[in-house]
Amino acid sequence: MIHYLPLSMDAGYIDRTIAQAKQRGVRAIQFSHKLCHHAEDVLNNPEHAAQVAAMVQAVRAAGLEAWCWSHEFSAPPEEFLDADKRLRCDDPGLAEHLQKRYARLCTQVLPGLSGVIITFAECAYPVYQDHRVVSEYSRSERTRRLIDQLYDALKPHGVRLAVRDFVYRVDEVEAMGEALAGLPEDVVIMSKAVPHDWHPDYPINPLIGAFPRHEQWVEHDFGLEYEGQHLLPYANVATISQRIEEERRRGAAAWCLRLDRYTGQLGQSALSTPWGDVMLRVAHAVASGASASSVQHQWEHEHFPGAAAWLREATDCVRRTLFPRGQWYGNHSNIPTFGYAQTHLSGGNADRLAAWSGDPADAFNEQAMAQMPAGWRAIMVAEGDAEARRAQALAQFLEDQTDLGPAAEAWRSGAQRLQMWAGLLAAHRRAYFAIRAAEEGDTTVTSKDVTQAIDAFAEIAQAASGPLQSCRLEGRRLDSQGSNSHDRFAPFTIDSDQRQDWANVVVSLRSAAQRAFAKE
Repeated sequence: MIHYLPLSMDAGYIDRTIAQAKQRGVRAIQFSHKLCHHAEDVLNNPEHAAQVAAMVQAVRAAGLEAWCWSHEFSAPPEEFLDADKRLRCDDPGLAEHLQKRYARLCTQVLPGLSGVIITFAECAYPVYQDHRVVSEYSRSERTRRLIDQLYDALKPHGVRLAVRDFVYRVDEVEAMGEALAGLPEDVVIMSKAVPHDWHPDYPINPLIGAFPRHEQWVEHDFGLEYEGQHLLPYANVATISQRIEEERRRGAAAWCLRLDRYTGQLGQSALSTPWGDVMLRVAHAVASGASASSVQHQWEHEHFPGAAAWLREATDCVRRTLFPRGQWYGNHSNIPTFGYAQTHLSGGNADRLAAWSGDPADAFNEQAMAQMPAGWRAIMVAEGDAEARRAQALAQFLEDQTDLGPAAEAWRSGAQRLQMWAGLLAAHRRAYFAIRAAEEGDTTVTSKDVTQAIDAFAEIAQAASGPLQSCRLEGRRLDSQGSNSHDRFAPFTIDSDQRQDWANVVVSLRSAAQRAFAKE
């Protein structure tokens, strides 16, 4: 059983998604993110609600189930907050509030819903954490109480409840597992394929298969949030096949496939790119118990000889470019500011790869990113340069081919973007790791070295901004991302007229360099 998740708010794109879903035998469409991420998105916005309601009716008319997302607690009434603006989780009035809230959602605002999918993370008052809530109960107990309240609120309306177990840290996964144990058997458990956010090297989510009495769905990101968002040629088909086979073995009942990252209507979708197409074909085949190899052979026959091998190389290039040594580097596929890179390569707001994998090599790489031992800067620069050369060779290979099939333009465009992207990130590495080495006391790095590296990145960024102007990441122009919350303590701001040519990245690098050499 397959579900599709279109994340883009565009009526034409949703119509196309419904048509493709019906043709491919998909069971359900989920409305999340730009469509209905929080219940407030539709409860407090009549115009938006009317658009989403029409989409729900179109899904049901096509014979598919329609599910919408929500996050709790996201916007509870002030009466449930204490003097410190923390949520009083044990207030008996919260249950009645939820009953009224979801009765309105299911009967008046989005009638026809098959179910509601609840997430407890990434909202104003995550009950599984302690910092924004007040309660006599443990994290697991109050999460379970909220699930029970939501179940009771939805059941009278014939609307099912699915609970996502998405969290950020290892101990939170364990606590969530405790909260989900013993729920009513008709509650669906929805798990990401990986234990936290989308990372190509994360192991399988340990909660998959942990609830054999429940229908369990597994979510996969075919919108490639962190691997280029379909601007770059990427299709980790071997990983997809292996993961779905293991998820089947553990008893998964459905696979929920994200299709895009907010710009599906522009062609950045698994429904539109040749690499997205092979991912969908493989997922559908393996989920049904069929072999992935036959659908891959057929897919390659429709493109050009060697397409699968070329795509494997491109996929590995993207992965190594955005995740050096498996560590988080790219900012949702984009060039990171200094602060973003530093807080994601080591530490930050979530457990990183080593905590999930338990692999000493991953722990060493994370520690090296934090401490910058002798020679690490040179390794990072050399590996970045190697990927830039590989991307150039991949683009040249396609240029030399006389027939790339009906998707020739998509292939060539993707390869050219990968070449530019790998070059940008290689130049960024030279600047970033030079600054980090200087911060950690490497006296061989001079202020002049760093300035030259930043200037070189700025020049490459300016040259790339023109050819990439029509492209989008996170629904915005690539080079116009603005300031970044991970740099919020740095002494600089990004004015609106600076939001071009990755000025936010350049300014963050220059500011970090200035701090690193301030002692001079």
